[in-house]
Amino acid sequence: MPANQKSISKKVNKQKVESKKELSEEDQFNEFRETLKSTVGKSKFFKKHPPRSLPFFDSTDLKIGQLLGVGGFCDVSEITALHFKLEKSISDKHVNDEEYNDDKRDTVIEADDSQKVELGLEEGILKTTSLQDCSEDDDEDYNMHLSESFDGHDQYSEINDVKKYMSETCMRRNDSRYAIKCLKENLTEKERRYGVLDLAIEAKFLASIIHPNIIKMRGTASGESIRKDFFLVLDKLYHTLDRHIVIWSEIFLTNSSFCGCFGGDKTALNKLMLDRMTVAYDLSSAFLYLHQQGLIYRDIKLENIGFDVRGDVKLFDFGLCKELKKEDKMKDGLYKMTAQTGSLRYMSPEVAKGEHYDQRADVYSFGILLWEILSLKKAFETFAVSDFKQVFNKGYRPPVSGSIPIYTRTLVKECWSDDLNSRPDFSRIANLLRGEMKDLSDSTEITNRTSHMLNRSRTSGHIHRKNLNKAHK
Repeated sequence: MPANQKSISKKVNKQKVESKKELSEEDQFNEFRETLKSTVGKSKFFKKHPPRSLPFFDSTDLKIGQLLGVGGFCDVSEITALHFKLEKSISDKHVNDEEYNDDKRDTVIEADDSQKVELGLEEGILKTTSLQDCSEDDDEDYNMHLSESFDGHDQYSEINDVKKYMSETCMRRNDSRYAIKCLKENLTEKERRYGVLDLAIEAKFLASIIHPNIIKMRGTASGESIRKDFFLVLDKLYHTLDRHIVIWSEIFLTNSSFCGCFGGDKTALNKLMLDRMTVAYDLSSAFLYLHQQGLIYRDIKLENIGFDVRGDVKLFDFGLCKELKKEDKMKDGLYKMTAQTGSLRYMSPEVAKGEHYDQRADVYSFGILLWEILSLKKAFETFAVSDFKQVFNKGYRPPVSGSIPIYTRTLVKECWSDDLNSRPDFSRIANLLRGEMKDLSDSTEITNRTSHMLNRSRTSGHIHRKNLNKAHK
């Protein structure tokens, strides 16, 4: 990314950090611990969705491979080996972790996959996979490890079975399945403090969030999360959406000049549009889920969206995710939250100008993202930081191509409107995108997407439970 397009630094609790510059690192971390403890204790979201029981790992348990990606505060690297060690007690791992309430330590969610994917889907809107061929063997092989919940007779025995399975299947056809996310080594002291809280917040949300288009956290470092060597164990993603747009662009150029004449390969171009609409729809489903849980993501951008081994799109990096709380709501009905949060290219005018805002800031960002997916370009690519005054103060937006389906063209413009009241919610966005997909294909995978995903989830859960039962015998 060019220097004039660098993302604005993450602002998580920036005001609190800057107002306490005189604090030592340990004092600052103690404040963060209290912040996390208070956040969970007063949270409607975490009360409704207590954290799943996941394995814990020591750094010595993991063999780290090549670097996969670099973020603002963290590096993500592949895990090439995972050494299995018996998990004796979950609670003992957190005996000194004040952010865990006593009544939450032994919580187990007892619900199967089919129940979970129905969360927030009252209008039949549900993520499904990208339109990519996958054999049933691939589906079963990849999904049977680590269920979403532990419904066996012994929680710790179940977790040990999962750790053992992860250890034995860490590599899949000479390719790693998992990745580690940890703080960069070359951060400044100030950046490190931001990063510690950022990663701890992400761990909190990923332990409770369940959606097929949101990355799965498979485990974390042992002990408390407010520390410099904390890490997450995640599913490995293969490339981000910005790279996928390059691939789509190459396909478009190849097929739009088919034999240099005849107007291109219309079948291939139609499939390309369908693929892009599918990704956009899947992402809208993920944001609909988050918003229905009372959360705001605040960091929508190409670089925070990736693709897994199956080609399914996944949203990741939840360091800026925040729950909307009553005490932050102002008289205008909006919320007082940190200004200039996220990346400049996708930032809504109200966030950039330090005004109150709500979940519709995510809708604006999604509008920019949707334009990029459909235009196969980066928005405001040549803009310097000072040029964004045209966006925030004068309403400038990139031109919307006439080649984009008409209803989606209108949707893009509604999403990035300066007027918050003109922006649609994600329920409407997802319904419109799903309608565009139906116009592009009569595939039963699209027409019956909800049934397709539910059946796939049930199959996945059944296979995993069958695997664990074998391990007990």
